[in-house]
Amino acid sequence: MSETQHVQVAFPIPVDSVFTYVVPESLSGKVTLGSHVLASLGRRKLSGFVVGLEPREDLKGVRPVEGLVRPEPVFDRAMLELGRRVAGHYLSPLGEILAAAYPGHAAKRPRVSGPEELGLKDDDGVATGAGERSWPASVLGPPAAGAPRAFVLDEPDAARESLYPRLAGGVVSAGGGVIFLVPEVSAASSLVALLRARFGARMALFHSMLRISERKNLWEDCRTGRLRVVVGTRSAVFLPLKGLRLMVVEDEHAQPYKQEETPRYNGRDVALMRAELEAFPVVLASATPSVETYLALKRNEYRLLAPEPAAGPRAAPKSAATPATEPGTASVECARPAGGSAGPARPSVSVVDMRNWDNVVAVADEFSPPLVSAVKSCLEEKRKALVFLNRRGFSTYVQCQDCGAVETCPSCELPLVLHSGDGALLCHHCGYRAQAPSSCKKCKGARFRFGGSGIEKVEAQLRKIVPAARVARMDLDATGTREGAASAADRFAGGEVDVLVGTLMVMKGFDLGPIALVGVLHAETQLNIPDFRSGERAFELLSQVVALAGRAGGASLPGGAGGSGPAAVPERPGEVIVQTLNPDHHSVAAVAAGDPGVFYEQELKQREELGYPPFSTLVAVHISGPREPQVLKVVESAGAAAASTVSALERQGLPVRVLGPSPAFPARWRGQFRWRMSIRAETREAAGRAAKEILAQLGGKHDVGGVTVSLDVDPVGA
Repeated sequence: MSETQHVQVAFPIPVDSVFTYVVPESLSGKVTLGSHVLASLGRRKLSGFVVGLEPREDLKGVRPVEGLVRPEPVFDRAMLELGRRVAGHYLSPLGEILAAAYPGHAAKRPRVSGPEELGLKDDDGVATGAGERSWPASVLGPPAAGAPRAFVLDEPDAARESLYPRLAGGVVSAGGGVIFLVPEVSAASSLVALLRARFGARMALFHSMLRISERKNLWEDCRTGRLRVVVGTRSAVFLPLKGLRLMVVEDEHAQPYKQEETPRYNGRDVALMRAELEAFPVVLASATPSVETYLALKRNEYRLLAPEPAAGPRAAPKSAATPATEPGTASVECARPAGGSAGPARPSVSVVDMRNWDNVVAVADEFSPPLVSAVKSCLEEKRKALVFLNRRGFSTYVQCQDCGAVETCPSCELPLVLHSGDGALLCHHCGYRAQAPSSCKKCKGARFRFGGSGIEKVEAQLRKIVPAARVARMDLDATGTREGAASAADRFAGGEVDVLVGTLMVMKGFDLGPIALVGVLHAETQLNIPDFRSGERAFELLSQVVALAGRAGGASLPGGAGGSGPAAVPERPGEVIVQTLNPDHHSVAAVAAGDPGVFYEQELKQREELGYPPFSTLVAVHISGPREPQVLKVVESAGAAAASTVSALERQGLPVRVLGPSPAFPARWRGQFRWRMSIRAETREAAGRAAKEILAQLGGKHDVGGVTVSLDVDPVGA
């Protein structure tokens, strides 16, 4: 008589448990580790993943596995181990992590362009071009004993992308595969074009906007080896790419790598976990590395990459440190490429203190005299200018002047933004829309104040300042779709527009051509967000904007305001004018000085003094629900559980600090009342134990009487 086989199944549900099932004779030998199976849980039939095998005969009354979703296992042992590590790190149910790693349902195969359609020969896809820079052997070769296998590529966006085809080619020619992670699909178009031109049908783009059937088929193509190079958003970190030898995390600092819904994992950090588990190198690429990455470089945990030039001797980069290989490195600086083209000179950056009323133009209070003068000079010289403000709409709030009431969203209780095009009030969080009022709902008054400034107001003021200029706006409301945004970018790049007014959309991978002047309005906006990372976000954003003016700033327009042909203008660096109410902040000072070290060292000093990451671990406890009384009841219980947990851990020598519970920001969002607590500890063990104990005291469930309780390890907004 054969032994009865029992398996442990993890379901994609918010429960930190696995469930035991017996394998019936009809499935004997077919259900194995990593299998995707069907089984009943309570009154529901669910699909789950086999995460453990245990042949036992002493269990009675165990339900059977009812079927296989697919005949072959979904996960191998390495991927199951990665799932366990990710689940343990983020305090998430294993089944939810595994579900995030597997697209699911079978469907038709998506059409992928072949090499012939792209004008390529059907060769091995790894031919190298002349003039390409080479990579250190430490990246592609076998690791040296004790050497870090995480590398940091600190180069401008275009310079990084030009390196990737050769890097991927070296891996593919050796029989391996490469995964490039990108924070957003919208910013990956140029990278995809470069890689597809090299690898044709052996390269694919993987992201959540694809149909489930398309993602499932791309997953299969990775597993079978049909694909060798994949570009994808954060969930691509789990793809079973055959022969995976390298992972590149592009813009590793970017917030979208952190998933804001459960399971709340960070794609960048999961890439590092997988690289350690499967022993391949990972490249963290960014022109503005995260504070955590900078500190890891200082501690020699990562190595700084400096790809060699294509030809000729390599000169030592100016003010650059050698990639950290020796202990005791005190500072980290960018090792920019030497040799070959020097590239555009760094633009000049000036800061205008908008606290001084002399720096405010009377007829256009969003502009300073230096910026107005610079815009007019650009127009006279037939150069292009960009004015940047990351705020949609015309006015950011509408307020009754009689009683002071502000028009707010009924679902989010946040101020509604006035859009001048159709006179609508919009909520930028949930999409609620209403017409601008003719009278106050509270007091029936008819006088309103339209406060705050959005990009539509900036555009209107700009047209007053330079009425002869050809002005266009590039934001979600003006362009609508990505195709519309691309059209606006093409018109600006082609010289049909003199001044472009834009939001973050201008930095989504569009070719804007040469820009002589960039004006940044309200640079302090990011600094006012209640998040300990607000300075880092401001530094990243300002650095990206400055880079726009570094793209051949001296080139002239083919035509321009008041002119009909190109002007012979000598090449010169671009210019950036930053207007802000907080000119002394170290993020602004570092960008103005062109010295990232000014920002990183001051930021690390502040975070260490205040006990914030990377010198501690944070875990946020999110509490939300549609009914405020029930939410407040759970909040009260969570507060009591936090107090008792802190006392218990302190007695064990594990100091933990809990902030809150307090209303989240925004406190109401899409009809949900939201609260949060922040758990902070010097060690990840202490923070994790505190979070799990609080959850246990609430019943050990992520749903408490219709109120959702979720844990967020390493939150990006805290």
